[in-house]
Amino acid sequence: MARNKPTYLYAIISVALVLFIVGFFALTALHGRKLVSLFKEKVDIWLELKPGTPEEEVPRIIAGLREKSFVKPETVTFITREQAAAAMKEDLGDNSLLEDNPDLLRDVIRF
Repeated sequence: MARNKPTYLYAIISVALVLFIVGFFALTALHGRKLVSLFKEKVDIWLELKPGTPEEEVPRIIAGLREKSFVKPETVTFITREQAAAAMKEDLGDNSLLEDNPDLLRDVIRF
C-alpha cells in the first residue's frame, strides 16, 4: 500500500503542471495580438542619415516613411545633430564626448 502513495502524488503534480502549461498558452493565444501591438508601439527605430545627405532629400524620406502601413505618421520626427548635441549636453551635463569626437552624432529620423 505504501508504494501507491507516491504514484498518486506524481499523478497530481503532473496533471497540475499540464493544466498550468495549457492555461499559459491559452492566455498567450487570447492576448497575443494585443501584446504584439503593444510591443510594436513601444519600439523606437532610429534611421541614421549619411553625413552627405542633401537637406532637400530629408522631407522626401520623411514623407515616404509616413506613407508606410507599419509606421504611425505622427511618430516620425527628424532630429538634427545640433538638437541631439543639445539633448546630450542636457542629459550628461557636458559636451566633452563631442569635443573629442565631433563626428559622433548624425542627423536621424525616429519613428
